Amino acid sequence: MYLMKEHTKASKLLRGFIVMVKTQFNRGVKVVRGDNGTEFTSGPMQDFYFEHRILRESSCIDTARENGRVECKHHHILNVARALKFQANFWREVSLLRIILLIISPCSQ
Repeated sequence: MYLMKEHTKASKLLRGFIVMVKTQFNRGVKVVRGDNGTEFTSGPMQDFYFEHRILRESSCIDTARENGRVECKHHHILNVARALKFQANFWREVSLLRIILLIISPCSQ
């Protein structure tokens, strides 16, 4: 998880993540799914997807039905972070811890 102050940094972080996956695991990312935000649909990102043979899929914004577990977990993480923010000044660390717990916990699907 990357905590960003501005969503405009998402494309740079996504490109870095895709390159890191290729370098570290010798595997390529096949599909990138996101909403229709400009950070995923811009011309430079389209060129990057084409260059790395990545299929880009888009979904409707804020539709848990289409985005499934990712959207639900995202909302859950934000709700927990908001609740803990009232009690502490370390919400960033709490959010990261909550994500780790979600990753290692078994899921029902």
